[in-house]
Formats: sequence, C-alpha cells, structure tokens
Amino acid sequence: MTGTFAGQYVMEGFLEWRVPIWVRTLITRSIALGPAMAVALLTSSSEDLSNQVSEWLNILQSVQLPFALLPLLHFNSDPEVMGSFVLPGRWRVVCWALAILVICVNIFLVASQFGGSGGFTWLLLAAGFSASWQCLGFLFSFLSC
Repeated sequence: MTGTFAGQYVMEGFLEWRVPIWVRTLITRSIALGPAMAVALLTSSSEDLSNQVSEWLNILQSVQLPFALLPLLHFNSDPEVMGSFVLPGRWRVVCWALAILVICVNIFLVASQFGGSGGFTWLLLAAGFSASWQCLGFLFSFLSC
C-alpha cells in the first residue's frame, strides 16, 4: 500500500500526469497488486514455497528500508528543504539513532538468514554498529542540542 500511495503522488506531482483519481488509483494499485496476486496464486499449491517467498520478500524489504529511511531523515533535517518545519536538534539525534539501530538489526537479520550465526554475521553487525557510532559522533558534534 505504501508503494501504491507513493506511485499516486509521483504520477500526480513529479510526472504532472493529471488524470481522474479513480484512473490513477486503478493504475497504481494494478501495478502494485498485480505481481503480488500472481505470486500468491502461483505459490498457493505449496505452503513451504509460500513461506520461502514470504521470507525472501521480508529480506528484500529489509534491504530497501535504508533507501527510504535515510533520505527521509536527511530532508527532514535540512532547514533549506523544511523551513520552519525542520526537525529540532534533539529529535534529529533520536531519529538518526533509531534509524541506525533499525538498520543494524536488519543487517543482522539479513546476515543471519544467509550465514547463520557464524563469524561473518557478527563481522557485518560489528561493521554496522561501528559505522553507526561514527555517524552518531559526527551528528552530535554537528548539532548543538
């Protein structure tokens, strides 16, 4: 549904495609729900296959999350973009810290899906946390809370 709504706004705002709301809704929801319905119908005969597809979709969403979350936080923190609605300093630090935590958890879950709980998983998690602390340190030094 999030992709459907995003598609509607992209069609209307960025592409300047002015069509009746019901046509725009029909097009964006067909694009979003068509492949999902096809996968559901094709995997309905095997419960195990359906579960595997569901796991891979969750992994894909975990990988895609930073590409939506980080620009959102970046633009909400930018006074030139947000004007008087810019995210205040303390809330900015909290939001970035939570985003980094969520991304690190996703790194761990994706790595554990591929490699179990071996050394590679912990190496990826340590690298994620190290990068996160570096970003937070930069953010704290940049902001006056």
